[in-house]
Amino acid sequence: MVRSRPGATRSRPSTSPGSDINHFDCEWSECEPLTIDKATPAISTTVKDSGGTAVDNSHPAALGNEVHDTATLEGKVGSFSFDTTAKVTYHFYKNNICTKDASNPTDQEVTVEASGGVPASTLQTLGAA
Repeated sequence: MVRSRPGATRSRPSTSPGSDINHFDCEWSECEPLTIDKATPAISTTVKDSGGTAVDNSHPAALGNEVHDTATLEGKVGSFSFDTTAKVTYHFYKNNICTKDASNPTDQEVTVEASGGVPASTLQTLGAA
C-alpha cells in the first residue's frame, strides 16, 4: 500500500505463492485501520547582502546596498519530494514593521526544487523608507 496524502486508510495484505506449486494462496488478513499524519514543514529565512553576509537589525546594510532573501524548508517526510507545485513567496517591505506599500508591491514567487531547495530572491536595492 502506498499513500501520499494524510488521512485515514486501511491495509489488508495477503500472500501469493508465486510459481511454487506446493503452496496455495492464503487467506486475507484482517483489515488493519491506520492513520497517516500530515507533515508539518517549516520555513526559515535569512536576508543577505550581495556578498552573502547576513543582514538584520544588529548587522544592518547601508542605504543603497543590494540585498536578497534566502529560505530553507524543513520537515520533509522520508523520500517524498516537494514537487513543482510547492511555491515560496518573498515579500519585500520598505519599513521594519512589515506593512506593504500597496502602490509598489515587491513580491517574488519561486518554485521549490524537488530536493526541497528554495531559490533565493533577486537582489533588491535598499532605499529610504
